[in-house]
Amino acid sequence: MRRYVKMSLIFAVCALLLFSIYFGIGYKSFKDKGMWQDFPGISTAYEPENLKLYRQILPKEFDMPDRPIVALFIVDYVKVVPLPMTPYLEGMVALSCKYEGEETWHVVTMPVTSRVACTGGRSLGFPKYVADRIALKNNGGNWEGIVIHEDITRLKLEFAPGLTRELAPHEKEFLDGPASRLEALIYQLVPPDTGPDVYRIHMKEVVTSRWQEEVGMVKIAISPTDPWSGLIPPGTVSPGVYQRFTGGNRMVSNKVR
Repeated sequence: MRRYVKMSLIFAVCALLLFSIYFGIGYKSFKDKGMWQDFPGISTAYEPENLKLYRQILPKEFDMPDRPIVALFIVDYVKVVPLPMTPYLEGMVALSCKYEGEETWHVVTMPVTSRVACTGGRSLGFPKYVADRIALKNNGGNWEGIVIHEDITRLKLEFAPGLTRELAPHEKEFLDGPASRLEALIYQLVPPDTGPDVYRIHMKEVVTSRWQEEVGMVKIAISPTDPWSGLIPPGTVSPGVYQRFTGGNRMVSNKVR
């Protein structure tokens, strides 16, 4: 009985979220103001050497890109609408890839702190799960993001301002491009990881974006129990960015297969 009540509640919340999205309930409607309106975050990217593992992790529906890149993020969404969406934090690991010749990204893990955000995201193919703890904090001018689940640090990004070396072309492209700002084109399988459906997803700007950004170096740590940890050697330090977004974005998704 308890399980039935719990599932009914989750279904009701998700139905309310979808109703809110499609019919504009909330703070002047997400269609006018955007769903994500204010967030700080850390992002970085790394070019892996283990391409065999990269191919194993990337679903067979997607082709290897011209340049394989692993992108990592930890973000604190401090202002989101409409209800029942509330502020939450999120981590992400994504792989560059191709789908039918189009350069894109595929997210392989996305821990969050909100059950509503988890359920809504999984409906679009994002492999979300509710983590025990995600935090993003300032340490005397540096920033630290951490994802903890089942007493394991799944992902940790430590940002220090200022570059310590010259950027490679692909690193500069990542930092200057839409991927570091969570605005790149993404393809996901629905249900997550298995399909058979494929969704094309991108962000649409509905209120002019304003970015405060600081470039620096990011120390990356991934739990060795996670399959993608083999793509990034322990202790890797890679160029990245701490940024603060204000404005308004909403997500646009289309089933393409």
